[in-house]
Amino acid sequence: LAVDLEPVPIARVQGAGHRSPLAGHWVIGVEGVVTAVDRDPRAPGFWLESAAPDGDPRTSEGVFASSADAGSLAVGSAVRVNGKVEETAFAKGLPVTRLRVASLEVLGGETALPPPTRLFAEVPMPAAVDDDALAAFEPLSDALDLWESLEGMRVELPGGTVVGPTASYGELVL
Repeated sequence: LAVDLEPVPIARVQGAGHRSPLAGHWVIGVEGVVTAVDRDPRAPGFWLESAAPDGDPRTSEGVFASSADAGSLAVGSAVRVNGKVEETAFAKGLPVTRLRVASLEVLGGETALPPPTRLFAEVPMPAAVDDDALAAFEPLSDALDLWESLEGMRVELPGGTVVGPTASYGELVL
């Protein structure tokens, strides 16, 4: 039985594509900072973002971690998790990478949140939604691929105008 005992960074969990290269695999030592907590009893979890990005703009540094222990966490907590990488998707939707947490360790103290990625200022928005039917992963030229490369991460939108009501998870329509 072969087991990889090396810690896995979030960027490797996400991979450079619409599906995680580790989907269906168990990973250990995934570390990051809690950026948001979902205390919904039907699907509790938290968003985890790497404090040490890999520098590859194609890989997301954030991931949603499903955990019954999410309610005990605070935004800014540094944690290490072990769990199973899953891809979930709703009908006609793109897959979302999640980590089903098997064990959770709080590393102590509050940590500064990673800075948000500044849309438009740091990351230009591609003109095409998708120009190749998802055949190639090109975040610089396909908007669908760009959003995938930011999945689970904090972003900042300059000068947004709210144009709709807040949704059930607190999302705003800008």
